[in-house]
Amino acid sequence: MKVIIIAILIAFSFSTIFYANAESVEELHDVAYQFMKSGNFSDAIDTYSKILEMQPNDEQALLNRAIAYTHAEEWKIKPVNVGVRMVTHQGTVPHYPHQDIQVDRFDEAIRDLDSVLLLNPNNKKALNKKAFILVKLDCVSYKKCGPLESLRILEQMLESDPNNNELENQRNFVLTNVPSFNVGDTDGDYIVRAQRILKDSEGSLVSVIDGVNSRVVPTRLLEEYLDGEKEFLQNLEKKIVSIEGEQYVKWRYEISGVENKRGFFGKWGIYTPITIEDVEERNRVAELELASTMTPAVVTDKGDHYLIIIEVLKKI
Repeated sequence: MKVIIIAILIAFSFSTIFYANAESVEELHDVAYQFMKSGNFSDAIDTYSKILEMQPNDEQALLNRAIAYTHAEEWKIKPVNVGVRMVTHQGTVPHYPHQDIQVDRFDEAIRDLDSVLLLNPNNKKALNKKAFILVKLDCVSYKKCGPLESLRILEQMLESDPNNNELENQRNFVLTNVPSFNVGDTDGDYIVRAQRILKDSEGSLVSVIDGVNSRVVPTRLLEEYLDGEKEFLQNLEKKIVSIEGEQYVKWRYEISGVENKRGFFGKWGIYTPITIEDVEERNRVAELELASTMTPAVVTDKGDHYLIIIEVLKKI
């Protein structure tokens, strides 16, 4: 017990000595760095707070204090996107880290990071750390979704640094935590339409069905998919259209074919593979559902001809 008390007193005395001898901003930065290095994040936060009292726009102090706020406990995040199927060579679903930090610490960290970004909107460390925090917040709605905000930050960073593999891996990981949203809940940001026309082997019309309950994952991967060259996307068109005074990019394409067996149709979707490197540096492959729409189930016979007409619109 004596040993423990002595150790605490020594640690306290060191902390007191650091503060007593540190008067300038530069010296306080050195003290705070030592606290960060030793994992003493509470004293690091206090020291950076002292720096910011002296120098409110100290970008490095704001950034480092935000980092200190986020270093609380071990973390573990699991993918929540129901449209993602994780595939590994062992056939197991990986478990990801997640951090259980008090909400007030999140708020403090994000406030500091927003202050940094006001001073320097292109501060990559601040953007990256903000994305790191946001992915751990709840997704309440389209307008209030931490993982979606995180995704937007990372995709913005990727746009200016498209060959950054580490950044792409972060984006792909965050995508596994972004749910798909009902198109009607996206504030008009997205419109997805699907129609399926079915004719029998003799050319007689069997049914014309419009899709309902369309869903979308708001990611630039959807645009990249639609802009890519794919042989099965027939008569692909892309143009700018105006709807109720709003400008949209509109993609329209068709998929046609002949049923080779009896079956049924009840859903259409756009899927793309993404690769995620886990903490053990093993590549995991996920199939991400970018957009989908449901239709009343229709039984199809072998030899039936189908035509699917798809329209995807994204607000500019």
